[in-house]
Amino acid sequence: MEREGREAGRKAQIETVRNFLGAPVDHFAELNLAGFHHLADALVGVPVCLNKAVKDRYSGADFPAGPQTLDGQRSLAFVRQRHGLDRGDLDRTKRQQAFLAGATKKLNSAGTFIDPVKLIKLIDAAKQDVMTDEGWDLLSFVRQAKNLSGGKVQFTTLPVERFGRNHGEDINVVDDMKIKRLIAEQIGPKATASPSAPSAASSSPDAAPPPSSPPPSPAPADGGGIPCVD
Repeated sequence: MEREGREAGRKAQIETVRNFLGAPVDHFAELNLAGFHHLADALVGVPVCLNKAVKDRYSGADFPAGPQTLDGQRSLAFVRQRHGLDRGDLDRTKRQQAFLAGATKKLNSAGTFIDPVKLIKLIDAAKQDVMTDEGWDLLSFVRQAKNLSGGKVQFTTLPVERFGRNHGEDINVVDDMKIKRLIAEQIGPKATASPSAPSAASSSPDAAPPPSSPPPSPAPADGGGIPCVD
């Protein structure tokens, strides 16, 4: 029953994201928190960078400001922290993105992407923490992942507006049409078109033209080739 429940949850999650974004979902990957711990240990540390020192008793995060390399246990504290961050879970998302950027840089500098033995070991290590759909060739994907360390990827957090607070917790709201337009601008109307989810860029007599792309935000502080985050 647990296995069937998890499978049903994954299907519902994919369908929800597909409909919410108005874009197809080609593949699915699920990484548990232990994966951050195991990845950092496998890489003998992952480089990260903080804009300011943090100390949080809930997650165990206790880090100085600036660039640093984290082992498995400290990496888990780094990606779990949300207390003490201005935007809570939203800032934790940026932490996890920064960790993945640092891990990719470490993988590239270690020559993992061009070493078949190291690559296979990485895949084997990932299998204990990562769940993917059956049609995803994970080895081929990891080989392509070397491009991520060359500045060819951009992490994007969907726009969320803070509405207020309730019992100490933030109440966040989203504008789903605004997000659909953003996705259409990011990946193109052809890519967003699918039978089950019409393109966000599809026009109709009453449809307003999509807004122009927002001005680029200031570049984040750089910590030796990886983004510095709060």
